[in-house]
Amino acid sequence: MTKEIKLLPFFRKEKKKSYFSEYFLSSINFNGMTEKLIKESPDMPLRVAKAITLATVYALHADLVIEECKKEEHFEDIIDHDVLYEENQ
Repeated sequence: MTKEIKLLPFFRKEKKKSYFSEYFLSSINFNGMTEKLIKESPDMPLRVAKAITLATVYALHADLVIEECKKEEHFEDIIDHDVLYEENQ
């Protein structure tokens, strides 16, 4: 009794260009940033230092992603900056 092995076609996925925003997010040392904040302000609670670190990193990440989308998808044409500004006030 012999088994027949069928070869399935293997489709190579095109490599997508990696985004700098993803590299930035993966390269951040959250614990190191938190420790630096605590060294600068020893009275700061650990929970506050972690929150500030997360807020800072994710704000930068959001800015990078928005800039990348503007370049690729004509993001500027979709969003009216005046409307966003009014909604956030």
